[in-house]
Amino acid sequence: MFPRQAGLSGGLTGGVAFMLTSILSYGAITVFSVNIQLRLAVVYLVFAGLSALMLRWKTVYRCDVDVARNEVNRVSVELS
Repeated sequence: MFPRQAGLSGGLTGGVAFMLTSILSYGAITVFSVNIQLRLAVVYLVFAGLSALMLRWKTVYRCDVDVARNEVNRVSVELS
């Protein structure tokens, strides 16, 4: 089933990424009155840093959830 939908899912993912980048860029240019390339580069660097922080937070949070789930399963097995 997935190979038939792979093109569609890839296109949607790429399209959403393009739209999100376009909207964020337009917003940054408007808010920070970007008029030189260096300022735009700094804005993109901030976006990249925020993205890295969000991915890091998601990874840490996900690991904490997995650890908690394993602990609950271990205790429930011991109580059984």
